[in-house]
Amino acid sequence: MQLERGTRATAARAGTWRRLACALAVVACATLTGPLPRVQGALPPAYGGVAVLPADGTLARPLPGEAVTPLQAALEVAVYDTLYTPQSNGRLTPLLAVDMPVRLQGELRVRLREGVRVHGGTTLTAAHVVHSLDAARAGRHGWLLAGIGAVRARGPLELGLRTSLSAREVAHRLSAAPLAIVVPQSVPRGTGPFVVDVQPNGHLRLRGARLAARGAPYLREIQIVAPRSSADELRAFELGELHGAFVAARGSQSVRARTFAPVLLIPNRSGGALASAAVRAAVEGALDRARLERVGVVPGAQLADGLPAWRHPGADAARAGGPLRILTSADDPFERRVADALAAQLDARGFAVQVVSSSRAELPERVRGGVWDLRLTTLLAPLPGERALTAAAFAATGQLERARALAERSLRGARDPGSADVAAWILGGRDHGLHHRATLHGVGFDALGRLRLDALYRPREVLGGAAAGKPGGRR
Repeated sequence: MQLERGTRATAARAGTWRRLACALAVVACATLTGPLPRVQGALPPAYGGVAVLPADGTLARPLPGEAVTPLQAALEVAVYDTLYTPQSNGRLTPLLAVDMPVRLQGELRVRLREGVRVHGGTTLTAAHVVHSLDAARAGRHGWLLAGIGAVRARGPLELGLRTSLSAREVAHRLSAAPLAIVVPQSVPRGTGPFVVDVQPNGHLRLRGARLAARGAPYLREIQIVAPRSSADELRAFELGELHGAFVAARGSQSVRARTFAPVLLIPNRSGGALASAAVRAAVEGALDRARLERVGVVPGAQLADGLPAWRHPGADAARAGGPLRILTSADDPFERRVADALAAQLDARGFAVQVVSSSRAELPERVRGGVWDLRLTTLLAPLPGERALTAAAFAATGQLERARALAERSLRGARDPGSADVAAWILGGRDHGLHHRATLHGVGFDALGRLRLDALYRPREVLGGAAAGKPGGRR
């Protein structure tokens, strides 16, 4: 019996050695014939590295709701957090909040996450959130809070909101980027994945925040350098000075946003030449959207699919002339290119067009002053959905009461049939994408067409082993 057990043990050991020999033979064969296929998802992206990107407009410290270009909107999302964040499937996820609002004692209560660190070093409290939302209410995106009364701190980490709106509607509003939370210190601070610094040369430096509410970003640092001409940007990319560019370059990979921000041409109907419906019809008849594709506009006349375009009867045959002033933002070179293209079209129909550019600080006052006939704006939607887009268009065209009225009903769900006329021409969508080097991965855009800066990363083979395991790798 003992001999039999010994024989079985010897046979088992022999089988083990045979299996080990077979495994070694497979490895040796793979070594001779080439590497085994890489298992997808076996290793997550590494932390560390630096990326250098060009700006698409004038550089300034980002503040929620102040963006006029797509990259500026992406910078706001990278630096500041909202109480809730929308997912690609349309659902909301608490971000700075712990859970969805609950109704208690006649108001909605929102509990905040404990221990959220503001970039300046302090801890986020309900008082910070109340101050931030009050400031937003007084700003140009205050219509987003229509239907929501006073916001009060009910404790160090609890908010009370006086409103008859549903909890889901309120959470939806509080996911809007213009309502992201700003903590005033020596400079405005947020809680997002990146800390922003304005460099002496005017460039922006985004440093990864390890303790961000959304988690640490992959890149240690992103540098946003001042905008340059298309030729200079292309040259800098080909020389290796940039990891991405907004102009097509040899050897680059390209990713385009699936959502294009509408480009609006807004007439001044309260005074001047465009107060006349006949002149507006002549301007409409002069528009050739197909030719605007050369300057980065994807042609289209509707704010969204299914919404009617703004039209004037007899536009094709209408004729008029005289001087026209087109007002643009000096912070956005794209607007100037579109304005110059429009000027050429209108000049051919007998108008004498002057393009006037104003800085971000001067533009609101010029609009209120009314010394303009047409103005351009890129409509950066604060929330997904046609109702929110329509309300944003009302606000952009100066129809704040209509924006508030729509918001008081709801900014969720399908279109509002009685609110489609925004009294502006839609020229199309702003073509937005990024051409990038092979050494920059994770390039993508969110549902509103904003570049996901926190998702960018450098390949492990570029960073090496030192930076591959933890946030803040120094390669």
